[in-house]
Amino acid sequence: MASTHRGRSNRTALLRRLVSAALAALLVNVGVPSGSVAAADDSRTYIVVFRQGVASNAKTDDVERRLGFSSDFRYTSALQGFAARLNSLQLARVRADPDVAFISADRVLHTIGVVPIKAGDTAPPGVRRLGAATTTTVREASTSNVAVIDSGIDLSHTDLNAVNGKNCISGGNARDDNGHGTHVAGTIGAKNNGAGVVGVAPGTKLYAVKVVNAQGSGTDAQVICGIDWVTANAASLGIKVANMSLGGPGADDGNCGNTNGDALHRAICNSVAAGVTYVVAAGNSSEDFSADVPANYNEVLTVTAMADFDGLSGGLGAPSCGDGYFENDDAAAGFSNFTTEGSADAAHAIAGPGVCILSTWPGNKYQTISGTSMASPHVAGVVALCFGEKGAAGPCTGLAPAQVIAKMRANAAGHTASNPAAGFVGDPSHPIDAYYGYLAWAGAVDTVAPVITSVSSSAVTHEAARITWTTDENADSQVEYGTTVAYGSATQIASAFVTSHTVDLSGLSPTTLYHYRVKSRDGWGNLAVSGDFTFTTTIPLSDLALTGSVSPEPANVGDTLTYQLTLNNKGPARASGGTLSVTLGTALTPGAATPSQGTCSTAGQVVSCNVGTVEVGGPTSQTLADHPSGFWRLGDPAGSTSAADASGNGLVGAIDPGVTLGQPGALSGDSAATFSGSGPAVTVAASARLELTNAVSVEAWARPTFAGQNGGIFEKTVNGWVNSQYMLFLEAGVAKFRVRTASGALLPVNGPTLPLNTWTHLVGTFDGTTLRLYVNGALAASAAAQGPVASGSGPAFIGRLGQNLYPFQGSLDEVAVFPVALSADRVRNHYLGGAVTLGLSATATAGGTVHTTAQAQATEADPDSSNNTLSLDSTITTPRADLALTGSVSPEPANVGDALTYQLTLANNGPARATNGTVQVTMPAGLTPGSATSSQGSCASSGQVTSCALGAIEVGGPTQQVFTDRPLGFW
Repeated sequence: MASTHRGRSNRTALLRRLVSAALAALLVNVGVPSGSVAAADDSRTYIVVFRQGVASNAKTDDVERRLGFSSDFRYTSALQGFAARLNSLQLARVRADPDVAFISADRVLHTIGVVPIKAGDTAPPGVRRLGAATTTTVREASTSNVAVIDSGIDLSHTDLNAVNGKNCISGGNARDDNGHGTHVAGTIGAKNNGAGVVGVAPGTKLYAVKVVNAQGSGTDAQVICGIDWVTANAASLGIKVANMSLGGPGADDGNCGNTNGDALHRAICNSVAAGVTYVVAAGNSSEDFSADVPANYNEVLTVTAMADFDGLSGGLGAPSCGDGYFENDDAAAGFSNFTTEGSADAAHAIAGPGVCILSTWPGNKYQTISGTSMASPHVAGVVALCFGEKGAAGPCTGLAPAQVIAKMRANAAGHTASNPAAGFVGDPSHPIDAYYGYLAWAGAVDTVAPVITSVSSSAVTHEAARITWTTDENADSQVEYGTTVAYGSATQIASAFVTSHTVDLSGLSPTTLYHYRVKSRDGWGNLAVSGDFTFTTTIPLSDLALTGSVSPEPANVGDTLTYQLTLNNKGPARASGGTLSVTLGTALTPGAATPSQGTCSTAGQVVSCNVGTVEVGGPTSQTLADHPSGFWRLGDPAGSTSAADASGNGLVGAIDPGVTLGQPGALSGDSAATFSGSGPAVTVAASARLELTNAVSVEAWARPTFAGQNGGIFEKTVNGWVNSQYMLFLEAGVAKFRVRTASGALLPVNGPTLPLNTWTHLVGTFDGTTLRLYVNGALAASAAAQGPVASGSGPAFIGRLGQNLYPFQGSLDEVAVFPVALSADRVRNHYLGGAVTLGLSATATAGGTVHTTAQAQATEADPDSSNNTLSLDSTITTPRADLALTGSVSPEPANVGDALTYQLTLANNGPARATNGTVQVTMPAGLTPGSATSSQGSCASSGQVTSCALGAIEVGGPTQQVFTDRPLGFW
C-alpha cells in the first residue's frame, strides 16, 4: 500500500512519497537476515545461542579456548550464548557443537528514521492528547522505571531523570552522541520543572541503554547486549518498561525465533518472560510492518504514528513544524507503517502522536522531529503510568506483559468507543485502507456502568414489539426476552454506541405475556442491566379483501373467459393458511388456474387454491414491515433540498442541485427522483445504523435511460471516497451488488443487463456467506462470499458512487437498506406487495347468465368478512346468423344443348358466424346436372339434386374478416 490517505493534492502526495522514501532508506538492512549464515571465508559476527540448561559463561570460556577467538558480548539473561567474529572454520565447528541451539548472523538495526526540523512551540500537544496532561496539570513520575534502548541519553540534561545503564557500543557511560535516545527519553519522562517540556510520566527514572552509534545504527549483537542487561537488572532496578524506537527487516516465526533462528526475537521473548513490557516503533516506510523486526514480534506493543497539532480532537490543529505540511491533524501519519485489520500484528498494535514532537535534545537543548520513534515513547510513558505514580501501585501492577499490552489496547479502544470524536482518521472506528490501532490513552479509565432509563415497549402486535431505552453515555444495545424471568432469548448485540436505543423483536407468539430486560455496555466494557419489564402481544387479526374481474363481458358461447382475482390483506397481522375457492357456473368448463403463490387444483366446477401467507399492504408496507435502517422513497416535493427517511431513523439525505424531483415513480401514484448522469446525487451522512457488517440488503427501483452506463444506485462508503462497504450499481449496464470484507476483498454478484426506460426492482443481499441479487422479485444470481463486511464511518450516496464516480443516468425510487439478508419470499413481497393474485380461464358452453363465486379465508380471525367473498356474473350470448343467398345463370337465353352455369353466393350478415352451413340446388327435368364446385366444403349430386356441405360461414366481407383476426395494424 503506497499511500494511507486519499484525496490530497498531487503535490502533497509527491512530497510525502519523497519523504517516505528518504525515511525508508534509513531502514535498509545491510546485514544478513536473522537465521541465515554466510558461506564466505571472511570473518564476520555471529550470535551463538546455547540450548537451555547450558552454563553460558563456562561454555563460552571452553569454546573460546578451543577455537582461538574472543567473544564481543556474553549473554546470560535474555539469552544463554555469546556474539563473536568467527571465520568459516570456527563457524563450522561451533555449529557442530551439540550444546548450540542455533546461530544467527548479526544484522544491522537502525533507529527508526526521523525528520529533524526547526524547534517550535514548547508545549507538547501529544502528551495532552493522550490524557497525560492538560494546559495546567501534568502527571507524576511512574512507580516503575523505564529502559530506553536507543542511542543513549544525555545524562546531564537538567530536564531528565536519566541514569547510566549499559553501553553496548563502546563501553563507559551510555552517552548519547546521536540525539535520538535523548529525544525519546524526554517524551517518556521530561521533568515538570518549569522549563522546557513535560513528558508523559514526568520525572520517571530512565535507564540509558546504548545499542546504536552516532549514525543511528547498531547490530543484533549490540541490541541483544542491551536487552540482556535490562533482563538481568529488571527486578533489582525496578525496570518494568523498555522502549525500542529502532528496527530493521526481518521475519516473525511466531515461535520466539526458535524456528527461524532469530536471536533477537528469543532475547525479547526471554526478557518479556522476566516481566519487562517492550514498546517498539512500527517504522516509517508507509508499509505493512509485518516485514520489520521487532515491530512484527507478537510479544511487543507496536506503535504506529498519528498527527496531533493542538492536543485536541476534531482535526482543527495547525502544523507546528514544517513536516506537518504533509499531514492532517487527527489523522494517521502518511509515513507510518501499519498492519492489516484482523491480522496477528493487529492484535498488538496501538497508535501514538508522532508528528512535530518537541522533546529534549543533547546539550540541554530541545528539538522537534517526527516519526514512529516519537510515537513509541508516548505509549511507553502511558505504560509506565499504568504501573503507578508517585510510589503508589497502578492498574498494571502485577500484570504480565501480555496482560499489560491487552490493557493498553482495551483502554485505547474504550476511550474512543465512549467518545468517537477522540479518535483519529485511520483508527478502527474511523478506518481507511490500513490498520493503525486505537490512540493510546493515559487519562481516567471509566469503571462505571451506563445508567439505563426510560425503558418501554411500543408498536406491540401479535408477533412483534419495539423496545426503546436511553443511557447516559454511548453504549451498545441488547434485549433479553422470554415468557419467564429466565428470558431464554436475546437479540444480537447492536455494536453501534448510542444513547438512544431501539431494538425490534419479531417472531413472537400471539396473546402472550413476555418478560424482557435491556443491556448496554459502554466502550470500556462496563455492563448495565435493567430490571424486568413486560408486554403482551395482541390477538392476530387479518382483514382480507377479495376483488376481481372477468372478461370479455358479454361473451359468446365458445369464448374463453378470463377471471383475474386479487386478494389483499389490510392487516394489521399477516394472514396464514390463506385459501381461495372459485365456483364456476355450470355453463363454463374450467381451464388453467395460475396463482402468484401457492398451488391450485380443480374438481368439477370448483377451483381450490392454497396460497399460504398473505402479507399486509402493498410494496411500501412490505418494505416498512422489515424495519429498514434507512428508506428513501425519493418522493419529496420538487425543489426540496433533503430526502426524507421513511424508516423513522432520521437518516435524512442531502439532495444536490441537479437532481430532479417529482418525476413519475415506479409505484402507482408515486413520484421518483431523476439523475442527470453528471454527478448530482443524494448524500446520507455517516450513521451507526448503516454500519452493517454481518448482514445487509439494499433495495431500489431503477429506470436507466442510457445504455451501457456505469451508474451508482446506492453505496455505503468506508471513508467517503471510493472505498465501498456495500453497493448496488450498474456497470456497463449490468446490475451488480458488491461488498467489501474486513480483509479488504471486494466480493461481487452480477445480474442481467437492465432494460432502458423501464422500471426494474433490484435487491442485493448478503448473509455472511452468500451474495444474492434479485430482479423483479426473482433470484437472478448468487455467489459464495465469506464475511464480515468491512467497518467504516463514511457517508452513503444515492445516484453515484463515492465523491463523483459512476453517476447514474435515469430515475431511482424506493431506495432502502436493511440490517438483515431479506429472504426470497420477503423480496417477492417487496416487489408485488402483500397481494396474492389468481388468473383463471374457463370456456363458455351455453348461453344465458353465468354466476361465478369466489371466497377467501385464513387462519386468523377476520374483523370484516363481507369483503371475503366475490360474485362475478357473465352474460353468454347464443350466436345467430343471417344467411343471404344470391345467384345468377348464364347464358340467358340459351339453346338446346347449351351448358348453363349457375353462380350462387351465400353471405352471412351476422352478428354470429353460421355453423354447418348447407346449400341445396334442385334442377328441373329438362337439365342434366354437371359438376359442382364450392369455395369451401364439398358437394354431391343425386338425380336432379346437388347438395353442398359448406361448414362455418363467417360474418361479413374481406374487411370484416381482417378485423376479426385483430390485426396489430391495418392500413
